[in-house]
Amino acid sequence: MMGAWPLRARCAAARCPQLAAGAPRLGEARLASLDTGTVEAMLGDLAAAGLSAKTRRNIHGVLSKALADAVRWKLIAVSPAAGAERPRATRPVPKVWASAELATFLGSVEADRHAALWRFLATTGCRRGEAAGLRWSDLDLGRGLVMFASQRTLAGGQVVEGPVKTSAGARTVALDPVTVAVLRDWHRDQRAEFLRLGVRPAGGYVFTGEGGLPLWPQWITSRFRDLCDEAGLPRIGPHGLRHTAATWLIGSGRARS
Repeated sequence: MMGAWPLRARCAAARCPQLAAGAPRLGEARLASLDTGTVEAMLGDLAAAGLSAKTRRNIHGVLSKALADAVRWKLIAVSPAAGAERPRATRPVPKVWASAELATFLGSVEADRHAALWRFLATTGCRRGEAAGLRWSDLDLGRGLVMFASQRTLAGGQVVEGPVKTSAGARTVALDPVTVAVLRDWHRDQRAEFLRLGVRPAGGYVFTGEGGLPLWPQWITSRFRDLCDEAGLPRIGPHGLRHTAATWLIGSGRARS
């Protein structure tokens, strides 16, 4: 009877690698005898073996798809994975800086060519890609506001420009007076640099390298890591800086709209 075929035969080759970790318990199991308890026991074995919740969720998803196919093909009536509890996702706690460490960092980068970028990231809580894709037209320095609507991200080794991650990500954030002043100074220096080099870059990007090209997102991460080391501070990455900024924004009473 087809419903008694080994489960291994029901898995497409592309899905088998993720199920390999569960092979000791499921590898020779037959569809007719597989039940929810067996699936949950397998997931428990994987947890005991040290596999992360994310990996176990992936395995659960692959198995669920394979068994749903078996139901669709009428090999079994009900998927045993449907009743199995899906492993809960766990989010790592991001590393953040204390206010004194943030102050140390900002002081250490004052002479850096991209000092405006680092202060902007540290005081707005924006994503790396949002800073990389920011244009002067997104800023209202007179009113001290920035609107986030687009970003530059990496996809397949190439930079892709598009809207922010979600509709909720499109937002307006108030800028503190010092950040406004730093951005004004950078705008003046940037235009002077373009004039000196004889370039007229298109796009109107705020943060640019020499020659006027927008910054590569991964460069921001790499340079930030180096600056952390130079300042003798723990590496927290741009994502950690984003969470540090969120704490600072709450403490300063500035909110987004």
